[in-house]
Amino acid sequence: MVVTSVVTSICSGFANLNPSRHVICQAPSNIRTGLPPDTKVIPKVTSRLTREEQKLLQPRKELKPRTYRVKVGGAIHLGGLARIDIVSAPAESIYLTVWAAAALTCHMGKIETGEELYEKHVGQRLQPPIGTPERIAAMGRWMSHTVEVKGDRWDQSCKDIAFAGIGWVGIAMSGAATLQIWTYEGLAVTVRDSMVLDMAAQFEKPGFSVEGKLPPKVAESGAKPREKRTSNNSKEQDLRREGAVKQSVVVWSGSGNTGKNSKASVSVRSARDGKRRANQ
Repeated sequence: MVVTSVVTSICSGFANLNPSRHVICQAPSNIRTGLPPDTKVIPKVTSRLTREEQKLLQPRKELKPRTYRVKVGGAIHLGGLARIDIVSAPAESIYLTVWAAAALTCHMGKIETGEELYEKHVGQRLQPPIGTPERIAAMGRWMSHTVEVKGDRWDQSCKDIAFAGIGWVGIAMSGAATLQIWTYEGLAVTVRDSMVLDMAAQFEKPGFSVEGKLPPKVAESGAKPREKRTSNNSKEQDLRREGAVKQSVVVWSGSGNTGKNSKASVSVRSARDGKRRANQ
């Protein structure tokens, strides 16, 4: 089948990866996928998310990079689904560029407060997942894996940390770094050469950052954003337009001197002209 061949070609790119180093966990060996036996199955996080949570990971527009300058001892949260800790680096800081859906909330902080931040905000400001502690517990065990990454450029990404079903994080640095990757048990995380070399023109600031329309506080409360109120200036303009229409009707109505039919036709034309002016 065409679908099988396409999936096989996509998955074959992971065949050369060393699972002990690049993949946190693989799918169970007894799972039935309908694919050839030698095809590696990459478990995605979306299989554990609700439909509402999956929508937060679906790009609705062109992806825009979010670049962070992260110091050694710093951490980047990808919603409540993953975290990257910078254990060691060839310099004081390295550059991480997040490529994911705009609705995925990210946070730049420190390793020492990473676990506390996760427990406090997961399911609320760190989304997805969304919901209560019981919902978070259903995602599985939160675990870590240490990886060694080597790069050769500071001005562009040279390596990617790819999270199946979420997106990827590009790394720009020259030298070797030790990263500790946190995610739920059974979800695939791979290291590869960078797919996109670009970085954002401006760096993100520490704290929460999200590209979505709703700010974090509004998203947390579930409240709808306020509608834009009509300003006094626009109301005055509307009144002036209405006055112009009425005035034009009055002026044109009084200009007829050739009988009732002529006067009525002039009034209709003037009313139409007034509406056209108001719409301009």
